[in-house]
Amino acid sequence: MAISVGASDVRALELGTALLGSGGGGPLPAVGDLLRSVLDRHGPVSLVPVDAVGAGSSVVPVGIMGSSSALTEVLLSGTEFSAAITAMSERSGRRPDFLMPFEGAGVNGLIGCFVASVTGLDLVDCDLMGRALPRLDQISTVAAGTELGAAAVASPSGSSALLHAASPARLERMLRSLLPEMGGWAAVALPPLAGEQLAGSVVAATLSRALALGRALEQAEREHRGDPATVVDVLAEATSASVLARGRVDAVARSTAGGNALVRDHRAGSVLRLELANEYLLAIRDGALVAETPDIITCVDARSMRVIGCDELRVGSDVALLRWAAPPFWDVPAHRRLVDAAAFGLATTRPAELR
Repeated sequence: MAISVGASDVRALELGTALLGSGGGGPLPAVGDLLRSVLDRHGPVSLVPVDAVGAGSSVVPVGIMGSSSALTEVLLSGTEFSAAITAMSERSGRRPDFLMPFEGAGVNGLIGCFVASVTGLDLVDCDLMGRALPRLDQISTVAAGTELGAAAVASPSGSSALLHAASPARLERMLRSLLPEMGGWAAVALPPLAGEQLAGSVVAATLSRALALGRALEQAEREHRGDPATVVDVLAEATSASVLARGRVDAVARSTAGGNALVRDHRAGSVLRLELANEYLLAIRDGALVAETPDIITCVDARSMRVIGCDELRVGSDVALLRWAAPPFWDVPAHRRLVDAAAFGLATTRPAELR
């Protein structure tokens, strides 16, 4: 059954997509305000389950790539996505029947709804990541063996391009090289998927999962206002998360290749080490691995419950760290190798309880 997403649902969607971002995914408040505005103007967006999409239907994945700070300076208008979708439609020879976000976490989860609203197309309840990931060569269709040889890209200033590449990694590099000339961020449309391709090639129910996470957090905050420790525990219990640590950030080190942080857990005195890049990648407690990408590792402010991105983590902050299991798509070993710690240059041995 389709889910209707209206302006009153945006707060829950903001919260849930931020939690799924695993420390990445970009800024949400400005895009959330923009999404409320278009939903008030155009009405709710229909979120359609994967199994309700007919064979032969054309589903185009959309999202943005680029700098989150640039996005806050030059907001979406919708015209950039119309240009990118039109270019991809001309390449494929047909207009899309549905849209989907290629990343359902972070800002791109909201942007999927925004684009569906301004184009009048329904949105399929799936994405190609199930969390935030940094590169297009790590998406689920690539993991499943579907060719990713093209992308249409358009900027807020009117520049556009249709790129073709011999490999997903090269396509990713080509797209990144264009972003400075496009103002720091750009709208991207990927080649359409047929309805019958979705099962086994996408991460299903990412947006409904985000809504459920956001609503669970909203409810916990209403029922336990002024008691953030209980809010964390109630959220974890309601959404099958584990609380990895609750304490103070003792150290943060960053480099161009990534970084790490140490959190001293005040519950038992243990030390949790986080490895991070654009997202949180590993959590190691007293030398034992307790979470590894594509698990969703999320850091929240222990007082306000605001999600803390990797670039916002600071020494002295009081935080709580939560882990949600990776979406089932990434349980397949051939899929997981694109997004596990080794894919980011980190060597680990994943314990049986995390498999």
